Order: sequence, then C-alpha cells, then structure tokens
Amino acid sequence: MSYKCFACGKTVYQTEVLKILGREYHKRCFRCKVCNRVLNMKSYRALDGNPYCRAHYPNVSEHGAQMNYGQEEQKQEQQQEQQEEYQEEQQQEYQEEQQQEYQEEQQEEYY
Repeated sequence: MSYKCFACGKTVYQTEVLKILGREYHKRCFRCKVCNRVLNMKSYRALDGNPYCRAHYPNVSEHGAQMNYGQEEQKQEQQQEQQEEYQEEQQQEYQEEQQQEYQEEQQEEYY
C-alpha cells in the first residue's frame, strides 16, 4: 500500500510513511511551518492542523485558536512511560525478593 505525501505530493510507501495530523508524510517531509526543521512524533506541536517545532509553536493568545499538543500522541507516550515504570518496579521487587530469599538460605546453611 502506498500514500501521497501531504507535503511534497510524491508516493510514500508503507515502510517510510509518517501518519500524523490525519495526513501521510515522508519522514523527511514532516517539517515546522516556520523554520522548515524536520520534525518527528515527539518533537512537534500542532495548531490548526499545522506542524511546528517547539521553538516556533505560536502563542495561543496571539492567534485566538485552541492548542493541540498532539494530545493523542502525548497520551500514548505517558501510558507507555507508566507501563515501563511499572515493569521496572515489578522487576526491582522481584530482584529484591530473590536476594532476600538467597540471604535467608545462606543464613540457614550457616547455622
């Protein structure tokens, strides 16, 4: 399956597509509206369907528009971070339990 890049109009193949803001882009074509810097899922901000880098994200009061910080992406990132933190905590607890059991076994063997 292929798409047309919103920015350049050329074909974007499945392996190189960046689906964002309801559009498809080449990864190299997703750029800040102001400075033309290449953006990615983590580095962009959006306002009125236009991508911006963090440095050029317009002040909402200047434009009278509502902010869209890529809210869905941020929510997914937060969920992923929470899941990773949970897994790390579980791993840490398991290691502590294993260490405690080992120490208890060593004490029993000693006495």
